[in-house]
Amino acid sequence: MDISAIAAGSLQLLGDGYLPLVDAALALGTTPALLADRLIARRAPFFVHADGWLGWQVHDYEQQLEHMRDAQGLVEVVIDEHKLGGLAARTRHTGRLRIRFDEEIGAIARADATVPVSQFLHWPSTENGFVCDVPGPGIATAMLEVRRGDVEALRTSLAALLAPEVRAAATLGAATKAASVPLPPTVKERTVTDLTVEYLRRHEGAWKPDQLRRRKDQCDLLAELVGDVPLAKVDRLALRELADQIARIPDERHNIRRKYKSSAATFPELIALADQHDLPRLTTQAQARLLDSLAEIFAWAVRETMMIQNPATGLGGELLKKAGGPKAKASQQRDAFSSAELGLIFSAPWFKNGVGQRTPKGKFYAYRPHYYWLPLLALLGGGRLNELSQLYLSDIRLDESGIAYFDFNLEGEGKMDLDGMEKSLGTDKSLKTINSQRIIPVHAYLLERGFLEYVNALRVAGHVRLFPELSFDKTKGYGKAAGKWFNERYLGIELKIPRDGRRTFHSLRHNFATALGATGLPTTLKSDLMGHSRSKALVESRYDKGASVKTFQDGINALSFPLPSIVKFDVEGGVEAIRHALELKAVHGKKHR
Repeated sequence: MDISAIAAGSLQLLGDGYLPLVDAALALGTTPALLADRLIARRAPFFVHADGWLGWQVHDYEQQLEHMRDAQGLVEVVIDEHKLGGLAARTRHTGRLRIRFDEEIGAIARADATVPVSQFLHWPSTENGFVCDVPGPGIATAMLEVRRGDVEALRTSLAALLAPEVRAAATLGAATKAASVPLPPTVKERTVTDLTVEYLRRHEGAWKPDQLRRRKDQCDLLAELVGDVPLAKVDRLALRELADQIARIPDERHNIRRKYKSSAATFPELIALADQHDLPRLTTQAQARLLDSLAEIFAWAVRETMMIQNPATGLGGELLKKAGGPKAKASQQRDAFSSAELGLIFSAPWFKNGVGQRTPKGKFYAYRPHYYWLPLLALLGGGRLNELSQLYLSDIRLDESGIAYFDFNLEGEGKMDLDGMEKSLGTDKSLKTINSQRIIPVHAYLLERGFLEYVNALRVAGHVRLFPELSFDKTKGYGKAAGKWFNERYLGIELKIPRDGRRTFHSLRHNFATALGATGLPTTLKSDLMGHSRSKALVESRYDKGASVKTFQDGINALSFPLPSIVKFDVEGGVEAIRHALELKAVHGKKHR
């Protein structure tokens, strides 16, 4: 901390009320993370402002939620929506809330991205509060608030430790500094380009290639639409003008660049293309996600003392609120397939006959086994595209009682944690957690369709992966080829389902989630089956191995969907189709050498 700032004090810290943690840290010449540690040690409360958050009012946490404490005193809090009154008891809350757990505060203050939080208190009570469904809204450092009195009390206690002559010199210096000493040129002249370059440089190596590409795209947007202006001029008004520009960006801009042969098109050029050809623009949700992503960049700049305050805080939520509702949850950003659409999807020849069609020469060049299995595995197991596409045969296992299950993990060459892209705040989430690396029993419907027989046949044939026909992409993993087939060729071209971003392969997972929600299973089991974290806080970390495979199996087998008749998979034809696919791969590989 800045000794002179501690000794001299600040007008910002006087009086009652609240101020942002980042402002308090700036007043004391320290970082938000270090100040948070000091205040947590003094048991100071931290607050956040809720804006129409959906959840349950809790009158007594200890009575209404189950708290399981281990020998070390760590606590797992089980949020069971049925004990809270079910869906009918949910309400929306707007106003200031206290964050319940100190561990979450520390995590937020140190994170570059938002941290989901689900449990809050109504100050000054320690018993009643507000609970959001897990994982909860994302909280950024810039959203944290503290009481002025708590910060001033900390400053006073630290100042008392200083020698009298140090306090006197600091007070005298502070009296003249503001009037006579200008900001150093290096601070005053920092520009948007300085910010974006430093932001990307500082995170280089910590991000995976796809994550780096998305962040660079966001930085390009900021630099190209705002311009290389001094950061001091990037205020709230400038961000509102930027929001107006973002609303004019065409939807699916990467495809637009390809379609109009403008791979290097800047954002102003993309907007010009959209104006010229009357192209569809970004959805409100997509605009809000971009604004939230920019808010994260600015929050980082505030923590690094490159800026005094975050000019984009809350703009994404404000935009959605103006559009007629609160911020959309990740589960609302894509649609589940309707019964009619499921009927279309599962009426392909390979579902009707158990195998695809051969060419006149007897080859399976227009059919791959993943056409049959991937949609079924997503619908009946909730698997994400890449985590299904990258499965090894060794990931399909039997427990001690003979129950077959999928072991989703990141063990094995070529596996990537790309599927945590369920972004409600434009943030990048990793699958590399104990919750996402999960076990899912194989649905009885899949067993009846010959899934294990096919797995065994692949083993006998010498394969090691469930879908050896899929090619690996160093950025998108094995899911890239599968997604291109399902989303573009099958849904878009063959079935004529609109390519509006609302219905994709991921929609099958939404069907799974909807059906799972109707089973009446406890929230914790649903979270485990979906691969959702119960909470990011240490106090809510899981220290058990979760429910048994048998318990999971009962929940999975309770799921049913209005599907047309699907014939049992032709195992022999499937293995032959793999052989033909690999032959084609080899031929194409030789041609491109």
